[in-house]
Amino acid sequence: MTVKTKKFRIYLVAAALGVLLFVTFGPNFFLKAVGSGLVKERLTNERVDGVVLLMGEPLVRVKVATALIEQKISNKLYFIKSQTSPIEEAGFFPEEGDVVKTIAESMNIKSEQLGFIESEGRVTSTVDEAMALRRYFLKTSMPKSLILVTSWYHTRRTYWIFSKVFDDHNVDLYIKAASIETNPTGTWWNSEQGLVAVALEYIKFARYLYIYGFRDI
Repeated sequence: MTVKTKKFRIYLVAAALGVLLFVTFGPNFFLKAVGSGLVKERLTNERVDGVVLLMGEPLVRVKVATALIEQKISNKLYFIKSQTSPIEEAGFFPEEGDVVKTIAESMNIKSEQLGFIESEGRVTSTVDEAMALRRYFLKTSMPKSLILVTSWYHTRRTYWIFSKVFDDHNVDLYIKAASIETNPTGTWWNSEQGLVAVALEYIKFARYLYIYGFRDI
């Protein structure tokens, strides 16, 4: 049996199981499983060396990140300057980093608690953020522990890629999901935003597995 044949049979069995679950338990069970597949949370009540805010959806993510600071989980909130969009460069909209800083300070986070990291290279993706953060810590001091904050559907890919990037540095990584909804895995298909976010995340994760799954970063 060739490798292609084995892979085809695995995909066929997986598809058959998916259909069986859908028929047996109904669409809601299946859709919840799809949403849950993207979620990874690893929490701690112990202090960590820093909270890392992944860029994107600042209103949702900043609230969760600043809450961790207020709970004394850490005294430092790190976030990375992402690539400036044309509309931001034209001055029609503030840069996301500035938005994050403004929101955080409005939630009583002191300026000295904010670690605004300006990367030397382009930062347009999750792996870019992880690598920019690693470069920063290699120049300053590598932390022993970090807690990552990002949107719920982005948590599994974020934890996976950060674990690979920091694999050789003995950093204990935790991750916290941010969401407006109390049960996002059970409602994501009820909105266009949720449908798009989940569909795109599976595509992005598949791409990451293909590019970074079998090599060091």
